[in-house]
Amino acid sequence: MSGHNALFELNETATTAHGGKILDFGNAVPTNGTPGFAPSCIFLDTNSTGGASSATHIFINVGTAASCNFDGITVS
Repeated sequence: MSGHNALFELNETATTAHGGKILDFGNAVPTNGTPGFAPSCIFLDTNSTGGASSATHIFINVGTAASCNFDGITVS
């Protein structure tokens, strides 16, 4: 029996319901205008840029599923 990938399964269900991914991660934030990310999708930037404490690692899609626009979230 194989294990489940909860993130994959969550995104598959949410993509159908919301027109795009609701959570994603990678070493580069998607370029503005890229389709496939639901409004309010959270993107985790795994590129630590040398561990700089001032680096932004969490982004939210303020655009649409047809044209994303990820803005950084500042945590202090």
